[in-house]
Amino acid sequence: MTDAAPEGNRPVELVVMVHGLDGFPSDFDLWVSCLAGLKPELRTMASESFTASCCFWNGSGCIVQWARSLAGEVSAQVEALAKEGARSVVLHFVCHSLGGLITRQALPLLKTFTLPVSFGHLITLNSPHMGVRNWWKGLGGLLARLVGKFQYLRQLTLHDDSQAGMCYLEQLANETACLKEFQSRTAVAATHFDVMVPFCTAAICSTNPFPSPSSGERFWRVDAVHGFSGSTAFVTSPEAHSCAREFEESLKEDLIKAGQEGMLSSSDHAVEFTAATLKGMQTCQWRRVAYTLSMRREDAHLFAVGKDHRCNEAEEGSRAFIQQLIRSVFT
Repeated sequence: MTDAAPEGNRPVELVVMVHGLDGFPSDFDLWVSCLAGLKPELRTMASESFTASCCFWNGSGCIVQWARSLAGEVSAQVEALAKEGARSVVLHFVCHSLGGLITRQALPLLKTFTLPVSFGHLITLNSPHMGVRNWWKGLGGLLARLVGKFQYLRQLTLHDDSQAGMCYLEQLANETACLKEFQSRTAVAATHFDVMVPFCTAAICSTNPFPSPSSGERFWRVDAVHGFSGSTAFVTSPEAHSCAREFEESLKEDLIKAGQEGMLSSSDHAVEFTAATLKGMQTCQWRRVAYTLSMRREDAHLFAVGKDHRCNEAEEGSRAFIQQLIRSVFT
């Protein structure tokens, strides 16, 4: 954890970074570097309590189990800050992929502290808030067998046993009291080429109006920014303005779609989700940031966290994007 001595009665602000499936605390090294340069007053902590068990082949692992580990880790860090002399703590979370769901599950457990604790900003980077049901169908028979065996895969593909008529993600979407305590919630999503988490489940929406880049194009850009008040540090693409307006209108239409029953499909047919999940997530106001990465051999799913780049151009793009996020959210 990075150190910053408590100053008088000012709260200590702790940014908790939560990795996803098969992730590591080091996934956030670029975020730690950017925060240190732009917001040195913030402390940072990369979660590690569930790293060993949060892996693809762990058939007994589940989101609830990993969330308990995260909650215990964060609680211990808050108490350590209290012993250092902190009068109060503000918790921020930056979560990648499955880390977004793990964090949402952990929030109700972060309630009993020896000093005042409040919630600041929540940023989810390519998190499957509404599941990954449809896309995973294309992986064939092996996945079908894995879904039957691995609890977390049943949860993500909406094949888990329902309780009170709801699957796990519907239940989680209805537990928004803790989410509402955050000053802001920002969902970041890749418009295309995220082979793990399609755009609509990460952006909490049903429509993807952004065209897929032509073969051979090489760029990264911010396509749309929704829900931020006033000016931001984002540099949006002029080429995407018409699609950004269409995206804004589609979010209004989602209010109607959420009133339906049963399964819905995203406009790009990349993911299926329940109307109840969409409706539950809409009870909180979410900011959205849509970006496109079109670079051969680069992973759009990892771009926003700044991990595993194969060329300097993509790494510098990640750094610039992360800096825009930090400047726009941590104002």
